[in-house]
Amino acid sequence: MKKILTVALVGLAFSNASQAAIYSFEYTARVSKVEEETRLNTTRTSVNSSSVAGGTISVGDKITGVISYDSNAPISTRHVNGSAVSISYGYLDSLELSVNFAAAGIHFEPNSYKWGYTFYGHTNPALTNSFSAGSYRYNFIPGGSMTQETASFQFGDSTGTKIGDALPGAEAAGFDSNWLRYQLLNNGNAEGVYVTADFTDMKFTQAVPEPETYAMLLVGLAAIGWRRRKTINA
Repeated sequence: MKKILTVALVGLAFSNASQAAIYSFEYTARVSKVEEETRLNTTRTSVNSSSVAGGTISVGDKITGVISYDSNAPISTRHVNGSAVSISYGYLDSLELSVNFAAAGIHFEPNSYKWGYTFYGHTNPALTNSFSAGSYRYNFIPGGSMTQETASFQFGDSTGTKIGDALPGAEAAGFDSNWLRYQLLNNGNAEGVYVTADFTDMKFTQAVPEPETYAMLLVGLAAIGWRRRKTINA
């Protein structure tokens, strides 16, 4: 019985290792659009560059960063309408999204709410099957003012065949509708600055097992060691 339990523990550990992982991507992107929105004009206006705290964001600027998320992110809601399926992951705790503007001196890492959303199976050709996620952070400035930064991305597939309930892994780097967005609200000269960027390079790094998987694996290996030692002593 103990031998069966030991084998079961190890089997479960390796099963979890194959199913649950943190998907991670290193990316490079180029700014394709910069827009501003002021208090007097709430319509966004396209500009070549916009001044922000720390520097200037311009069309063509290079962005680098890392995206990672849990392949088994817990689902908050799942809604089905005909063939269309929309999934919300609520607070996507495992999401990591860094955005680095070298020219503007901006380094974004989320410190507040993180969200994720999947949409697929629709019949409207104008819509893209996609997994999108993002986060925001607040920056408090001496004197009582505050700015809000938001960064988000989309892994999109217009063929309608590559996205479903399972979150995309290495294949996402080859999707045809991927983008990155960054916005800075209450930014001095402009009420809002909105940046859209296209990925120019994306590298899928090896999926890293979750900490719980390592813990389960260690328990199984310890059980094997204990069992073997007991057998030798006997």
